[in-house]
Order: sequence, then C-alpha cells, then structure tokens
Amino acid sequence: MTTPPISQIRDNIVAQIEGELSTTIPLLPVGFTRVLATAMAAVFVLLYKYAGFTLLQLFVQHATYEPTTINGKTFRPLQMWGDLYGVTPRHAAARAEHTISVRVTTQSGTLPAGAQLVNPVNGYIHQVLSAVTLSSSTVNATILAVSDPSGGGGSGAGGNLTAGDVLQFVSPIKNVARDATVVSLDTQGTDAESVSSYRKRVLDKRRKPPQGGAHADYYHWAMEVPGIVDALPYNSAPGQVTVYVEATEASSGSADGIPSSSQLEAVAESIQFTTGGLAARRPVGAGVTVTAITRKTFDLVVAGLDVNDEAAVQASITTGVDEYLRSLSPYIVGLSVPPRADKMTQPGVAGVVFDIVNAANGSLSSVTINDSGSPVTVYNLQDGEKAKLGTTSWPSS
Repeated sequence: MTTPPISQIRDNIVAQIEGELSTTIPLLPVGFTRVLATAMAAVFVLLYKYAGFTLLQLFVQHATYEPTTINGKTFRPLQMWGDLYGVTPRHAAARAEHTISVRVTTQSGTLPAGAQLVNPVNGYIHQVLSAVTLSSSTVNATILAVSDPSGGGGSGAGGNLTAGDVLQFVSPIKNVARDATVVSLDTQGTDAESVSSYRKRVLDKRRKPPQGGAHADYYHWAMEVPGIVDALPYNSAPGQVTVYVEATEASSGSADGIPSSSQLEAVAESIQFTTGGLAARRPVGAGVTVTAITRKTFDLVVAGLDVNDEAAVQASITTGVDEYLRSLSPYIVGLSVPPRADKMTQPGVAGVVFDIVNAANGSLSSVTINDSGSPVTVYNLQDGEKAKLGTTSWPSS
C-alpha cells in the first residue's frame, strides 16, 4: 500500500464536490472548497500512514521495537510478539571484568577500592572492586569497566582487554606505579543484542516451535545465551546430543565465531537448567555435549581479471565471496528452514564474482575455488561445520 500524495487526494475531493454540485465551471483555485479539500487531504494522509503502520505490526518481520503509545498504553510491538512466543527479552550489554597486576613501589598501605584506571586506547574507565594490601612487589586486583566515551556505563565488548594490555591510573595512587598490566579477562563484556538479532530469535521461535526435547529445543536453549548467534544440534549417538555453537566476534573475540570457554559453559548450563538437582529442560536420558563450530577454509583464484580499478574490485570480490561462504550452514532435518544452504559450489562462488566484475564493466578468464590446494566443484558441509574464505590470488591468465 502506497500513501497517495496530498495533491492527489485534494484533487479527488474537489472532483467529487464538483460532481455532487453538478458544476460545469471549475471551482476557483483559491476558493473555500479547495482550501477545505487541502485540509481534509492532510487528514486522509495521516489516516493512510496510521493504517499502514498498524498493518506492519501484524507481521514479526516488520513490527517495530520502538516504544509505541496507543490509547494511553505504551509498548514495543516486536517485544509483544516475543512475549507471545516465549522468547527471552533482548540481551542487555554486560561489563568486562579483569584481573590486573600492579607494581608496588613501597610495600605499605593499600590499593583502595574504587581506584580508577583508563585504557589509553579507547578511553574506557575501569575501577578496582576491592581494596588490596600492598604487601609484595606486585599485587593483583580485580577491576570492572564502569565508564566509556559513548556513555554506555562501561558495558559492551569495547571494555574487553587481553593479557599484556596496559592501563593507567587516572589519579596517582600512593606506593604503586602508574601503569598496570592486564593478567586475564575474567568476565567477557558484551554489546547489547541488536534489534535484528532479537527479531531473528522471535522468527526462529515461530518457525522452529519447541517440541519437548527435539532439535528445536536445544537450538532455542542455546540461543538464550548472550552473544550466541547460531546453534547446530545433532543426535551424534543413541541418547547423545552434540550442540555446535557459533558466537559473535564482539562477544567471543573470534573472527570465525568460535565461542569462548565461558560461552560454551553458559550454553551447557542453559540446556541443563537444573532445578533441585533435576534437569528441568533437557530429557533426563539425554547426554549433551556443547562444542564450538569449525570453519572450513576455501581459497579463491580469479584469473585474467581486467577492470579499471583493480584494487577496489578485488576488495569487493574478497568481501562478497567471504560473505557468501559464511552464509552457508549445515542442513538439519526438522530444524533448518528451506531453502537449503549446506553446499559450497563453484558456480555459486563464480556467480558472486561475475556479478561484481560485470557491475564494474570488466572481464575475467576463470574462477576456481580450492580446498587444500585442489580445485573443488561441490562441497557438502559436515556436522557443525561452516565455511570461510582463505587466501585469494589473481593470476593474469
């Protein structure tokens, strides 16, 4: 439904009035009737827009997550759909927690709780959680991200640090050096779940309804964990279920979506969900193993590429092919939604490359996709396996 412009509605109103009055001479351009018709047309446009907005809320794919007030009641239409299907709310952002090593210059006094350190790279502020006695040449302290330049209260993946990173105390602390070194990341900081990710979970709950211990149940239990974007459950043996898990790069630190050990543990706990020592979710007789997905690497060879801006086109091809390969996923009967996308094919890769080259008014000789150095035409993804692009080469012919 397309909202007609005000001018079209106005002219329609004027034509109807002229018809009712049996007018043979057109009404004056600035006559009262035309002014009234213009005002009425604006009202009709508002009605069109309101009706269109209301219609969109009937479909999960288009329902808005923005607060909407109707007849004094404020709600989020997409969240209402999620609540109806029993989907857990959007995952909130989490703050990172680390252990740091502080060099003591004089072994006397304490490192006070609340002392703040700044990450000079991104401006995140971290705070010492509890006081530490300065009784040795170096002491360890636990810190929590509490502030960031964007006003997020220190939450999010931006607060994550790796062992060896250096922080600096915001204000000088007596008897300790200004710099502190990160020893370990104890609690992963995660960004708030995006609306698109939440919408996908709502759609998945409708398309893959729970079935009392079927593959769909394991999928939904895993997806309740923040940072998890896909779960692939299989009956790996009689009475045994293996769940392969994929995470976001921001939450796991892995560009391949390999979840951290803490995320794997969280998925296992979500599936187990014990209450009073009894498994409240998974079937009692099912043994469950939670592990990370694997990435199958394919190498790309594009021969005879002839375009004006070679560097830009090569970058577009690399990005496009990698996106194509990462979009593939094993097909699980009874869980995966058609169409199937579990086969890597040379024609599929070539199609991506040819589309990009044609858009640049260029040409090429051939496209080859290699697996461990050997050309491959079709590859079926195995259990828990996903794909990615490895190396790219551009021979002249």
